[in-house]
Amino acid sequence: MKVGKFAFRLSGEDYAERLERRQAEIRDDLELSIKIELGGALSHMQSTIEQSLVRIEDKVEEIADRVTAVEHRPS
Repeated sequence: MKVGKFAFRLSGEDYAERLERRQAEIRDDLELSIKIELGGALSHMQSTIEQSLVRIEDKVEEIADRVTAVEHRPS
């Protein structure tokens, strides 16, 4: 009878250890997934901002060229 209870206890402890390992694996997987999603979103946002800055810089340069042309126009 004691052997049966001891075997049951070991299998229960084994199950608990496997469960803890699985929970740790799931937590690690979830953490990695979140980091990947955030990294992708931040990368996309950075690209969008850089594209907007390029357009703004082009417009400012165009306006500066027009101002220079007007300033150097013969009177």
